[in-house]
Order: sequence, then C-alpha cells, then structure tokens
Amino acid sequence: MKNNYFLRMLFPVLFLVMFGASPVLKAQEEFADFINQSKEDVNTIVKAYGGPMLKAIGNNYNNGWYSTADPLNLGRFDIRFVGTASFCPKSDQSFNFNDLNLRYLQTAPGSPEKVPTVFGKKNQQAKIQVLASVPGYADSLKVTRTQVIPTAGINFMPGIVPQINVGLIKNTELMLRFLPEIKVPVTGDQSLYTSSWGLGIKHDIKQWIPYFKKLPISMSVYAAYANTGLYAKGPFLTPEDLPGGYNNPEPKDYDAQKINFNTTSWNAGIIVSKKVSVLTVFGGINFSSSSSSLDMSGYYPYVKPLENDEYEIAHIEKPVDIKTNTSQLGINAGFRLKLAIVSLTIQGTYAPGGYSSATAALGFGWFN
Repeated sequence: MKNNYFLRMLFPVLFLVMFGASPVLKAQEEFADFINQSKEDVNTIVKAYGGPMLKAIGNNYNNGWYSTADPLNLGRFDIRFVGTASFCPKSDQSFNFNDLNLRYLQTAPGSPEKVPTVFGKKNQQAKIQVLASVPGYADSLKVTRTQVIPTAGINFMPGIVPQINVGLIKNTELMLRFLPEIKVPVTGDQSLYTSSWGLGIKHDIKQWIPYFKKLPISMSVYAAYANTGLYAKGPFLTPEDLPGGYNNPEPKDYDAQKINFNTTSWNAGIIVSKKVSVLTVFGGINFSSSSSSLDMSGYYPYVKPLENDEYEIAHIEKPVDIKTNTSQLGINAGFRLKLAIVSLTIQGTYAPGGYSSATAALGFGWFN
C-alpha cells in the first residue's frame, strides 16, 4: 500500500483486523459484519497499543515550565527552548491481549498473551486468531495470523517547545508557550502538521507568610496549561491500494482521510530554590494531568464479499477514535547555570508508578 506510513507505525492491529484478513476469511456476509462491528475491537487494541505514547506526549507538555522559584522582576524576560523526554513505566510497555475481552480477536494457542505496546520490546511476534461467527456452525471460524508488532525500540518520547517568561508586579511571572503550525516531513510524500500553545503563572508566596520573608530561599506556587494539536492529511488508503480491482459502487472522497491528535495538559505545584552565585538549585512537588485524543476521520475502503464468490468495495467511517487520560504526583529537582544572558537548566521529575521525565532547557534573557 502506498502512503501508509502512519497506519503501519501507529495502527498495526488496524491492518490485521480491517485489511489483513480479507483474503482468508470466506464467510461472506459474516465477514462484512466482522468488519463493521469490529470497530470496537480496533479502538480497544489501538488504545492499548498506542495509549502509552499519547500519555507520554501529554506528560511532556507538563514539564520544564520553571528553572527557579524566584519570579523574574518587573519587565525582565527569559526566552528558552525546553526539551523533555517522558519515560514509559514498565506496566505500560506491554498489555495482556486476552484481557481486553475482544469480540473477534484473541491470541492463538501457544502464543504469549502479553504483547508489546509502542514502547515494548522490538520486533516481538504475536499469533492472533481472527474469529468470525458463522451461522449454522457450532464453532466460530478461526484464522490465525502471525503479526510482528512494530515498536519504537525505546521506552521514552521526546519533545521540544519554545517558552518565554516575563516578570510582572508583586513578584509574579507570566509563562507563555507558542508554536505556530509547522510542517514536519516524515517520508517523501507524507508530513505532520503541529501547533501548540500554553499559559502559566508563577507567584512568590514567601512574601505573604510571616517569618518566611527572612529565610535565605525562594518559594513560589505555579500553575500552567498547554494545548497541542497534530495532524496528518491523507489519502492513506484508497481502492487502488487493495488487491483485485473490485467494483466501487459508492466511491468516497479519500483525500478527506485525516489522522488527528490533540492533547491538553495542566499542572500545578510548589517550588523552592536557592541561588549561589551563578548556580540555582531547585526542587518541588507538583500534580499534573493530561487528556489526549486520536482519531482517523474520513472513509476507508475494504473488500466486501458478496454472493457467488463476488466482491465489491465497501467503506468504514472513522475506524479509530480513542481518548486517554492520566494524572500523577511528581517530585521535581534540578539546577540552572546562568552566565550573563545565557542559562542552561537540567531537571528531572520522578512520578511513582507514572511517567517520569528528564528535561533540558537553553535560555536567553535579562535575568534577575
């Protein structure tokens, strides 16, 4: 199939369910029923397989907002480029296929029930049975396929975002993130389009607490929100990509096929820091949450069996539409090295049982 990079990488099981079984299953009307009703199976598998990636991306935008608890003075600013890598916990690097309680799919006897997610072990194979209910037969029709589950080969997801911080009154700092829509080539004929924005605020609370004013540290609270979108335009699958050359009684606008991703993230916490010459050491506790969605809009063709061993092209609309949510408590620590108008920040966040992260930021500005 041409132009199928995103489908192959993001939705391997989608091919197994929708496109991989058609040459094998011969239960004609039952197979058409299988295709149309298996959307629930498809979404369940895609969520189990790709959900960790969505969570990691959402977590990336909850990190790197600050490099000190000391808000910038009025009118001062800091422009930085924040790079974060969120690490997938071991519990999300594989999933038990049969625990998904799928209607049409299960692992074949002798095949491991645990299969990798996108962050799992590389090139692991799984034998999957495709089940189709056939009227008049006591048992379901079972077809076994060996599927190599593609994985990233790593257990983390990197990301980078620009940020500008500006000092306001009353020891308050405004934090802004903005990335206009940009085109990122992926293959010779496919590209991703992404955009992002975020808003945060940091405020010195030590000034309002008696006796704390004299402590030789800085202490602030902060809160931040980010929204990120990403999409790829089709067509990804057309009747020409399918075997045969079957009749297409109701052709669709295949150029309208689109993969859409969106994530909203927010986090809040308390920060403490201590500055010694050009070095600032900081740490904090934060609570973060993110919600991500992924869908394939448009119509996608498949081969529909008819009577008398004849076939035609039919279509399934929006085969994938999933959402993930994750919330976690994190412990953050790091340091900032500042030389004149340049700063370098290294920090990490540990989230027990969740998505921990490592962040590096290069900044330029008029610092305190």
